This record gives sequence, structure tokens and C-alpha cells, in this order.
Amino acid sequence: MTWGVVYLRRAPLECLEHLVKKLQPLPWDPRAVLPSEARAALSLDHHDPPIVLQINRQILNDHDYQRLFNEHLSAEEQLHHGAFRRQEDRQRFLLGRAGLRILLAQLLDLDPQKLLIQCTSHGKPVFVVDSIELPPHFNISHAGDLVLLALHPSLAVGVDVERLNRSCHWERLAQRVLSAAELAALQELPPQQRSAKMLLYWCRLEAELKCLGHGLAGLEALEARRLRQGASNRVLRQWDLTMEAGYCGALACLDLS
Repeated sequence: MTWGVVYLRRAPLECLEHLVKKLQPLPWDPRAVLPSEARAALSLDHHDPPIVLQINRQILNDHDYQRLFNEHLSAEEQLHHGAFRRQEDRQRFLLGRAGLRILLAQLLDLDPQKLLIQCTSHGKPVFVVDSIELPPHFNISHAGDLVLLALHPSLAVGVDVERLNRSCHWERLAQRVLSAAELAALQELPPQQRSAKMLLYWCRLEAELKCLGHGLAGLEALEARRLRQGASNRVLRQWDLTMEAGYCGALACLDLS
């Protein structure tokens, strides 16, 4: 596994494309113990990349385990879970929140049902003890059959995954959220490659905004990101995730070096 520092908007886009490193998510079944790399997550320092765990939604075909995971949700999460109309949305939410609780419980040696996880005003889940937000920092994303959990003990993180076969009307969206350099690079691609590249750019964007705690609800955050130049004093590290066929993903964390 390799990683590198990427200073946003400090080099032409064609250079940044070569600098963005790859990171491989760790497959994980929440019914099993954590992979050894994940069990060492709380020992990471600020030079280390976050861990990213990947859960496949197909494990919920076993209804006994679906009931087991459901027991890990808080009362508020139970209501949220029940409000989804589509089964796949309920399953992704269930796996994300239950998987997160199981992950934190194994790392912190706590009862997963007693962990208090609250959302910020922008919807980012955080670990809370006595009304105080505490590390580790984590983030969740899901699409299709995949759920990603990213975690770092000391650095804010953001992660995003998208399905490549989803309908993407990228032209109108790109004008709103991409930089001029990104738009130019997109236009240089063969038409059949532009949708997939736009989805990767979107993953990078969403991972960045989730890391910084903005979320995607505010147009101002999107516009600020699009217009931001190299003078920005907020520096992130970013990785493209090596995903299975049909998906793309990205990860971001604050750089304190």
C-alpha cells in the first residue's frame, strides 16, 4: 500500500493526476474479526493514511444476520432505517451504521449498542462521549452493493464511492462543481470515457467536502471549492480507491505534516 501528499490546486491538473495515489480498501465481513491492518488503526500517526473497510451488501441475504445487525442501531437510527422506501437503501444504511458500531466496538473494546454516534449539522456522523465529540474520526459512503468505512485516530476523513453504471448527466453538473482545469481535462477525453471520469471527480469532490465537514447540502461550499486557487491554506491528502469492477471511489484526510 502506497500513499503520497497531494497539495490541491498547487499544480496543473495533468500533474496532479500523476500524483494522486491509489489505496486498496480492505474487504470485511462485520460478522468476523477485523483484518490485522484494521486492528492496528488506533496506532496510526498523522503520516499514515486512513484505513478503509469495504462491506458487501450481499451478506444481508442471510436474514439472521440482518436481524443481528439491526439490533446494533440506536432508537433514532431505527426510525431513520425504517423511513427508507427502498430495501437496498435500508440495507446500505443498516450495514453502514451497524458496521461502524461493530468496528468502533472492536477497536475501543466497548459494547456496540452503547456507543453514541451523532450527526453534525451537515450530517457527518461523529463519536460522542458525554456530549463531547471524540476521536477516532470516521466517515461512511455506500453505492450499489458496497459500503465503505474510513477511519483515522487523529485526522478528519472523508470517503465516497459511486457506481460507474449510474446515470450521470455530467455536463450540467460539471459546470457547477469542477475547476476550469478539470473541465478542460474532461473535454479532452473521448466521449465514452467522460461519464466515468466525471464520477471519479465527483468522488474526489465529495470526499474532500465530507472531510472538511461541509457536506454537499450547501451550494456555497461547492462554489467555493470550484473557485478556490492555490492560495488555499486548507491542505488535504487524497487517494483514488482501487475498487472492484463497476465502481470508483476516493478518500481524503487533513494533512497536519
